[in-house]
Amino acid sequence: MKNGSKTLVALIACSLLATPAWAAEKQERPLMTTLLNKLEDLPFQAQLTITGVRDDIPLLKNMRVGTISHQDDTYTVTLSNAGKTERSDEKATATIKVKEDGELISLKVKEPDAASGKLPDLYGDKKLVNDFVNYRLSPDFTASSFAVLGIEDGQHENKAIWSVYPTINGVPLQKKAAEVVVNGDRDIVFVKRENVKLPNQSSVDDPRKAVPVQKAKDAIAENLKLELVYDEENGSWLYLPRTVEAVNALTGEPVSPMRTVKEEQVEINGQADLSAWQDSFKLERILKAELQLPSVPVDIGEETKTAAEKNGRWDAPVTRAGIHAVFDKEKKGWTISVDDEARKEREEPLSDREASKMAVNFVQNALISGKKSFLVKEMSLSAERPKWAEKSKDYREYTYAFHEVFANGAIGLQPLYTIVVDADRGGIRSVEHKMTKRPETEEKLASVKGKAATDAILRDLEVSLYYIYPEYGGQTPSLPQLVYLPVNMETLALNAQTGEPVKRVPKEKQTDLEKEKGKKKKSEEE
Repeated sequence: MKNGSKTLVALIACSLLATPAWAAEKQERPLMTTLLNKLEDLPFQAQLTITGVRDDIPLLKNMRVGTISHQDDTYTVTLSNAGKTERSDEKATATIKVKEDGELISLKVKEPDAASGKLPDLYGDKKLVNDFVNYRLSPDFTASSFAVLGIEDGQHENKAIWSVYPTINGVPLQKKAAEVVVNGDRDIVFVKRENVKLPNQSSVDDPRKAVPVQKAKDAIAENLKLELVYDEENGSWLYLPRTVEAVNALTGEPVSPMRTVKEEQVEINGQADLSAWQDSFKLERILKAELQLPSVPVDIGEETKTAAEKNGRWDAPVTRAGIHAVFDKEKKGWTISVDDEARKEREEPLSDREASKMAVNFVQNALISGKKSFLVKEMSLSAERPKWAEKSKDYREYTYAFHEVFANGAIGLQPLYTIVVDADRGGIRSVEHKMTKRPETEEKLASVKGKAATDAILRDLEVSLYYIYPEYGGQTPSLPQLVYLPVNMETLALNAQTGEPVKRVPKEKQTDLEKEKGKKKKSEEE
């Protein structure tokens, strides 16, 4: 394929003349990038992959080949429709990276500003994704049962994000081998492949020895419970299945959970001076007092970067150890975090009772005024440590999600406050608040309970064999475990007013707080 370019082949190398001798000795070889004239200059297998990807994705078919570069064993090809449209809002570009042997490394498409904006199909495009994955990545890869919707302001906002898993003995291993993103026009606009090490198929549990799937479904049905929630985003009342653990595929028994969840309904008589949240001087005093850190500095500011910008970069950690309060620029919520360095480790960690009291006291004294009822969900590592795990390598912590309780007994789907208590350091590590819409009226709800309710959920429940690596305190076993997973549980619900099944829209789960925590950990590791 000709692109009409007359650009000569150029070599761009690190100049040895400008490099000191001591530095040159450390370099195995100079970094070398080759610019190529046309697609036909690529190795044959790389050409096939580039051509195949363009044929698979309608958005790329009308794009012309731009620059082609070669570095080590990787070829980077850019595409653009710039010569085919005069309108700037219709311009689109793409970058494809492949190896010499034709292995697709990544694809990134910048869509035109005038893109349709249609929402993608989070379920129906699985065949589209699997066909692409099997032809362009590996015949042994398979897509997740459904996609999640990219969060607002994120890298893939309002697009379907599909996880891609490798398979062993024909069974998916729940370890992401790639990510594929699809827009509302069914164009694949992002692909990223990960390097995943797989165990030998002879060393893992044989799926032929698994109990019948019906036995697993029966075990799930026996433990299935529903909770009544108010979905603030959609303004609807729903019965949702609570978290159901995986089932051991060899025994048919539920797998012991790695994390435990305790629930308690509490009524808190708030004593907070809410005017402090409008006055930075007052707020600083309250945070120091309630976090029991009277002498550390407090930073109070407004988040100025979008989620996409935060995803794309890591700002160096603040040099002063202290308290940081960051307010969403759209006033939809805030995050308070305490640097680990602000506290010393205790000789004895906090008990769950002590940690719970600390979280409730913070809500009472700093966050609410007047009486308010919450269902508090406490999440922590299971006390029963699996045989393959040593003592937890992570700091012990308790997470408390405060869900508002309404008069009809429903709770808010999203917690109003989430508080993390560092048990080893004896204090609150973070507090997150997200603004949620209260129901205008608390509707009379249908009585959808018992066997009829669970049967309605189970009719649409998809249970599949998976190999999984359970995680405990940052540790995983050397070999994966064969289990039955209720793979689409989070998409199922019942309309609490009609009793009819509802298919929910799953979204990216990571909160901004978790993203920042993960970036900080990665930065420290590097």
